[in-house]
Amino acid sequence: MAVTVVGGIPIPSTSPLFLGGVALHVAAGLTCVIAGALAMLSKKGRGRHSAFGTAYFWGMAVVCGSAAILAAVRWAEDAVLLALALAAFAAAALGRTAIRAGRVRLH
Repeated sequence: MAVTVVGGIPIPSTSPLFLGGVALHVAAGLTCVIAGALAMLSKKGRGRHSAFGTAYFWGMAVVCGSAAILAAVRWAEDAVLLALALAAFAAAALGRTAIRAGRVRLH
């Protein structure tokens, strides 16, 4: 199996399409980490908190979508990671739905 090494991390593929998917997945994940931290640290309510929360939600949607595509390519290795991505997106969707329904405590 051919391996690409990026920053000392071996990625078990040389396919430009797969590597592009990994790059998108990592970028979306970093967006979620930053937006999530900024949302947590911002004053709650409309404005910065909700804007960062929205960025987090859509970043998580990209993470989940890219995880599904990557898992389809390497199911045996990545199925458990897809399950983790689905659980994280479900939690984000629950929080977004709760706040839109006025269930602030559930959010």
